[in-house]
Parts: sequence; C-alpha cells; structure tokens
Amino acid sequence: RAEKALTEMRLGEYRRRVKHHPTDLGLRFELGATLLSLGEIDAAIAELQQAVKDPRKKVSALHMLGKAFREKGLTDLALGQLEKALEASVGHGEASKDILYDMGGLAEDAGDTDQALDYFSRIIEQDIGYKDVAGKIEQLKSSS
Repeated sequence: RAEKALTEMRLGEYRRRVKHHPTDLGLRFELGATLLSLGEIDAAIAELQQAVKDPRKKVSALHMLGKAFREKGLTDLALGQLEKALEASVGHGEASKDILYDMGGLAEDAGDTDQALDYFSRIIEQDIGYKDVAGKIEQLKSSS
C-alpha cells in the first residue's frame, strides 16, 4: 500500500510539473512510466509517444510503449515498438537484452516457438546467465 501511495504522489507531482513545463520530454517520460506502473495504459501511451522525441529517453520510451501495447493486447503494435527500440538500442547491451526478452515473450505468447527461440538465442549469445533465458530455450525446444 505504501508503495502505491508513493507512486500516486509521484504521479501528482509529475502531472503538476508537466503542466508547467509541457515541452520537457524527460518529465513526460517520467509521467508516462508512472502512469504505466499504475495501470493507466492509454494515458501512459500518450505521454510515452511524446517522450520518444527525446533522444536521451528514446530507447526506454519505445520499450515502455511496447509493454503498454502488449498490456492492451495489441501485439503487432507492441512488436513494432520493440523493434524500433531494439534498433535504437545499439551499444546499450542491457537494454538490448531486455527488449529481446520482451520480444521473445510476445512471440511465445503468440505461439511462435521458432521466433521466440530466435529472440532468446540472441540473448544467450551475449549473456548465458540472463534472467531465465536458458530455461526458456530448453522448454521451447522440448515442446516443439
């Protein structure tokens, strides 16, 4: 409860700050991330779509947009945003792995085992100990 209350306080503060500084894309990103964490998906998408214009927040905003569209059940839009995030994340190793992991999860949810294996294998090439990827690959291979 305390964590939710703190997040709601942050939300109020970010809304106030964005109202006073509507062109501050970093604030819009923070507002979008907070809205997403509270489950206000449509409002989060609107803010994150603005935040994508900030080169410093582009990768994170695209990644969060992918997550938001996934939560809405819009798989194609989610995958499109994640692909853009992956392209923009060149040189950001950890971000790339996070994005590939989410892409693998989308493919897995859609029943596309081969595509999920491809995404998860790309992670293993960089980091065999990343999250539960090794187990996911074994599970996907045994189920196909």
